[in-house]
Amino acid sequence: MTDLSQSTVNKPSTFRKILPVIIAVLVLLMVVGFVGLVWLLTVDRALTSNIRDIVIIMFAFVNVLIGVCLAVLVFQVQALVALLRNEIKPLLSDARQTFTTVRGTTEFVSDSVAQPAIKVASFFAGLRGAGKAARNRVNRK
Repeated sequence: MTDLSQSTVNKPSTFRKILPVIIAVLVLLMVVGFVGLVWLLTVDRALTSNIRDIVIIMFAFVNVLIGVCLAVLVFQVQALVALLRNEIKPLLSDARQTFTTVRGTTEFVSDSVAQPAIKVASFFAGLRGAGKAARNRVNRK
């Protein structure tokens, strides 16, 4: 199983083998199309002016379409800013308040519960250590 997976990884894929051929064919088609278009436009002046007019109309239509898309984009950005201002900002404020409350609670628990418990535990550990030391001293004699 390992040999099979390594052999497929090391082999270049079929797509990578034919990719240069596809690119060459596309470039050749573009060159032939461009040469054909230039030849067609030089043969008939009326056809050339008609194509020019159609291209100008298409450019105008695309410009109008881009303007509409930009207007929609501006409205979407405005909606995003409103969302950030009205939804996210209060949410962050609430999160900050919650963090402050948690910090205060942690400090209270640390001061009121943990530190006294640590002091009591250390006191009894000291007593236990003193008791062991005293027992060891008595047992040595």
